Amino acid sequence: MLLAWLWLLLTAHVPARAEKATSFDVAITVDDLPWTGSDQGPRTELPSTSTARLLAAFQQRGIVATGYVNCDRVQPDAPILHQWIAAGMSLGNHQAAHDNINKVPEAQWQSGVRRCHEMLAEVTGKPPGTFRFPYLYNGEGAQKRDRIQAWLTGEFGYTIARVTADNHEWLLSRFYGKAKAGSDVERTTEIATYYVAHIRQSLTNARAVAREKLGRDVAHVLLLHANELGADHVGEVLDALQADGARFVSVEVALADPVYARSNSFEGWGGISWLYRIAPVSTSTPWDDHTLEEIRARFGAK
Repeated sequence: MLLAWLWLLLTAHVPARAEKATSFDVAITVDDLPWTGSDQGPRTELPSTSTARLLAAFQQRGIVATGYVNCDRVQPDAPILHQWIAAGMSLGNHQAAHDNINKVPEAQWQSGVRRCHEMLAEVTGKPPGTFRFPYLYNGEGAQKRDRIQAWLTGEFGYTIARVTADNHEWLLSRFYGKAKAGSDVERTTEIATYYVAHIRQSLTNARAVAREKLGRDVAHVLLLHANELGADHVGEVLDALQADGARFVSVEVALADPVYARSNSFEGWGGISWLYRIAPVSTSTPWDDHTLEEIRARFGAK
């Protein structure tokens, strides 16, 4: 166990000391509300209980996070949405059924956006101001991509909640949930340690890409999900990011950075970081591809 722990520390790829001294802004966003625990094995606690722990981590650090809701998966009077509101967080539209714009008819997809918009307006007392594409898919091909964005901004006045620091936390959460359900303490500890390092790496990668493309850092948007891994360990992630120089801001503040007003130049299928979508489009994403393979090889064997 000790050797494994030392190996984790040596392979965490933490930012260099000089990087830690440089401050940067980052907004914390959480997708797939009310909860994404259904694929993580047997439930160890109620989603509302896990949500309370997730929100407490944000509140303790003065963070206003934004949760993106799949409205067909929750009733307007459900406790979880009101937990987010009571905690001082904000809610955004994530399309009612989490439909993939590349796979369902456009009218069906738009109907899901409208349903979620109306429900969130009812729950919060005001229309949501931001929208996030499910899977980060924007529509394949320039015409469809631009048509959908124009409809979202024109019909609802949405600011599109782009993501710069994408990651594979969603996959780690599956392995974590199964290990936790099986009471495998050693494995859950290993995954949790990797999770913290992985999210740090996602910001390090995003900052490097921004500087390479734009000659400067940007206000970043971090993508997380509402899951048990986050409920248990997001506080450690936030503290690590703060030690690296993170200043936590709201998603509205982050999205005011001029980088998000740039044109979406990516015409392909995939859901990728905004920094890869702006010109020059990134057709190769080594960090993302490498870490996905690493996670599958390391934690997918059991």
